[in-house]
Amino acid sequence: MKNIQAIRTFALTLALSAGAAFAEEDKDENVAFATLPAAVQNTIQAQADAKGATVGDVEKETEDGNLSYEAEIVQKDGKKFEVEVAEDGTLAKVKADDDEKEDKQGKDEEKDDDEEEK
Repeated sequence: MKNIQAIRTFALTLALSAGAAFAEEDKDENVAFATLPAAVQNTIQAQADAKGATVGDVEKETEDGNLSYEAEIVQKDGKKFEVEVAEDGTLAKVKADDDEKEDKQGKDEEKDDDEEEK
């Protein structure tokens, strides 16, 4: 009976340790553009140049053991979008900036509230 309890305790400890290790693996970290690998810099800058935009914040992301970089691109008219670039410089994704969507949703909700009050 003591052996069963010891095995359960060991299994629980092992499971919690493994969960903590995986949780630490997924990380986001702000980094300076100049510290990025050359291939990543070139891809991000090409995306910005194509839109006549500038590079904003850059994050180094590790997810499921895969390293990538996500950069905010800011156009002259203030519109923002994000590009995700793999460690080797391959363009993985281009998407509208989530913050901009949230701002628009908030304004739409305020407009709806104002209309309801009338």
